[in-house]
Amino acid sequence: MAAFETLSGELSKAMTAGGPVAAIAVCSEMALPLTAEVGGEHGVVLTRLSDRPRRPGQDASGADAAALTAFREAIKAGEAPSPQHEEMPDGSTVVRLPIVISQPVCLQCHGGDDVAAETRAKLQDLYPDDQATGYKLGELRGLWRVEVPAAE
Repeated sequence: MAAFETLSGELSKAMTAGGPVAAIAVCSEMALPLTAEVGGEHGVVLTRLSDRPRRPGQDASGADAAALTAFREAIKAGEAPSPQHEEMPDGSTVVRLPIVISQPVCLQCHGGDDVAAETRAKLQDLYPDDQATGYKLGELRGLWRVEVPAAE
């Protein structure tokens, strides 16, 4: 929650100051360092993954891809997707939390044909292989993967 609130706060400030194009700069320049900082403060490793990633290296695979499928099935059934917990052989735990498009403002960068031309151009410039558009409210965007180390 801390990572989501920190990132959302920075995105909100950028949106107020300069609209979606300014918010794209937050995601491209600040999202990974902010996520790492919050993870470090809490002693975990945080990663955002998707089957339709914007940034290279954020492709969900294996158990992460299976979690996305389970989250989508829950949403399709009209249920809230439940976090998933996986105990790892080394004693660590992986927690997977759904990222759902829950605010109309998210669609200014992740929506379909209604994304403004200037925003679309900036996304294409920064992310030429972008797959993270075409979403609607209530759809699954991806997941947070939280790696919690084994207790010492």
